[in-house]
Amino acid sequence: MSYTRLFIQVKCEPGFADEVGAQIVDQIDEVLEVYSTTGSYDLLVKAKLADVQKMAPIVQGKLHKIGHIRETNTFLSFSVFGRDIGEFVS
Repeated sequence: MSYTRLFIQVKCEPGFADEVGAQIVDQIDEVLEVYSTTGSYDLLVKAKLADVQKMAPIVQGKLHKIGHIRETNTFLSFSVFGRDIGEFVS
């Protein structure tokens, strides 16, 4: 089965990025990874979709119900180029 990758930038209320990131991973099964980022958004969420029609239930039905989220910005991936870089060093 092929999957579509869904990327979601998440802007959190100040001081809540770690809590929100942990809740996203714990509460949304489709989420593969959540990254803490610099810039205008606090988190970058990577999820997999078996069906593009499942995007609204994930974003609106699950993600938007998590507290302390101010804003989201959602992208679908058409293709992957290159190779996975593996584990990040924390």
